[in-house]
Amino acid sequence: MVSDPSSVTVGIDAAVEYLVAESYMAPGDTLVLYTDGVTEAETAGGALLGATRLGDLLSAGAADAQGLVDRIATVATQYAAESISADDITILAVTLCPDAVATWTDPSGEHWRVTPPATSEGLLQAQRWLRAALIARAVDPERIADAELVAEEVLTNIVKSNPARGLRISVECTLSPAGIALAFRDDGKPYDPLSRPAPRLDADITERDVGGLGIHLVTQLAAQANYSFVDGFNVLQIRLTLTPDQHGANA
Repeated sequence: MVSDPSSVTVGIDAAVEYLVAESYMAPGDTLVLYTDGVTEAETAGGALLGATRLGDLLSAGAADAQGLVDRIATVATQYAAESISADDITILAVTLCPDAVATWTDPSGEHWRVTPPATSEGLLQAQRWLRAALIARAVDPERIADAELVAEEVLTNIVKSNPARGLRISVECTLSPAGIALAFRDDGKPYDPLSRPAPRLDADITERDVGGLGIHLVTQLAAQANYSFVDGFNVLQIRLTLTPDQHGANA
């Protein structure tokens, strides 16, 4: 929960009703909390550090939680050192870094790679991390639902097709202006799900082959889908557009 930045300082008046909003953090995100002594740190000339300068410090190159705290504290104390009536300066930074998720950013976009155990709970957790990442980046809710559905279908099929223990699975999500790219990898038996014939949806249910509807649905949602077998791993890549309208335009 985060308070509205335009509302009154929490705790200053018991009678005040505070506005509250809910937000999501993606794996790799850092939450920074600070007292007003940071933004109100003032030089002898009357210049405040301020929210804009604080934002510049937060975005001035990669840093872990401790690095962010040190960077902000250094500048804030430099400002406050010139002021006789300096307020307290308190900063707390917390990074969301679950063990099963690797995160990085490069020119191709933001990446989250989830490596879950091949269990029902592991697959559910992978879907939860995927959902949290996309919500945190304000992706269209309908597209998030599509990405979750794709992940559920593909991951479930991988596990069902390889019942033996020790299966290694990962799903990598890349978010960029071009869309959402999902890459599923597993070291199970080689199998191209895209090679399966499309189900006969117009046939009587008694005449249809068992299975095949899941991957058919995935390919219908995808703007692009391809399969390869690389270094002992099945690799299924699914690309979704950022909005359903874009998919319709590209189809």
